[in-house]
Amino acid sequence: MIDEEQNLANILWETSNQNNWDSSLFDWKKAYLSSLISLATYHHFSKYEIRGANRLNIVPCMAYRSIAQAKQYIEAMRVYQSPNLEGNSYTFRFIERKMIVALVAQTPQAIFVALRGTEMEFRAFVFPRLTTRKDWRTNFDARKICYPPRNQDLFHRGFYDAVDSIYDEVMQIVTGMPEEMPIYITGHSLGGAMAAILNARWRDDVLRAKGYQKFSYKPGLIEPVACYVFGMPRYGNTTTIQDLANPYHIYNVKDGVPTLPPRLFGYSDAKMDNEYCLSEQGSSIIPNFKKGSAFFRHTDSKIEFLSVSAHSMERYITNIKSLAYPQPEPKITITKDENGVEWVNIMGVKIKRN
Repeated sequence: MIDEEQNLANILWETSNQNNWDSSLFDWKKAYLSSLISLATYHHFSKYEIRGANRLNIVPCMAYRSIAQAKQYIEAMRVYQSPNLEGNSYTFRFIERKMIVALVAQTPQAIFVALRGTEMEFRAFVFPRLTTRKDWRTNFDARKICYPPRNQDLFHRGFYDAVDSIYDEVMQIVTGMPEEMPIYITGHSLGGAMAAILNARWRDDVLRAKGYQKFSYKPGLIEPVACYVFGMPRYGNTTTIQDLANPYHIYNVKDGVPTLPPRLFGYSDAKMDNEYCLSEQGSSIIPNFKKGSAFFRHTDSKIEFLSVSAHSMERYITNIKSLAYPQPEPKITITKDENGVEWVNIMGVKIKRN
């Protein structure tokens, strides 16, 4: 099902009905809105992906796959780039590279930067190139890169290079928007790891700019308020997690992707206080525990196998919405009686309409 119009309607509704945008405290409604904006990145197909549309089968988003099968790429993109939104203080600008798609969305209340990995990045991550002379450990070690300002901090090379390829353009777009607007960063799966790296680098750049009284893009550029990511793989080593800003990471208990790459390859989880593990139904938070490694987890002296089905973007949206809005939305109908008087029926209770 291709549902970009409904998703856009949900985004507009959520942004117009939230407040307290300057607060960096975790909020389930902001997490839900961030998941909707993350879904929007899957509705935009880069030119690199369209060329290989016959191979688009491993990206963890049902809407993405349905658009690919229907070959309705242009229609999906135009929904978010509609000129009708421009006059209402909503703009959606997409940036595309071979390994990453970025969305910079300006709303009347806040700016959102959402990232996702392309089909090529998913393929490179799931099926890393191996040779007979390199084992998995050597391969993943080779895919690390030093964060230039801090040599002890290491990022996953593929994720970092993808973020680096769009970093300058994101900064230029954001600095061209109204000043002092709260900024949020988000992403799902590989896009979540990329969002975490963008958040860490952005905040570190602003911090160092304040210290040196210089910034290469615009004086006074504010740092992001918060970063919400979903089902992200590990993206850095232990010192990276300790030294740089961490995102809020939400993951499903049965999702195996957050267990990659394995810790034995030198990767670390985000700080425990920033991680939220959801039950299988997604209607409750369960105590955080060791995620496991390479789709396996030890629990009560048993080995549990994790799945890919729990990793889909749609599953995250459904589960997070159940926590953001635990009560069902009221069913509202409007009827007229024999005298032409209108009555509003809310959950079986009738109220006369003025």
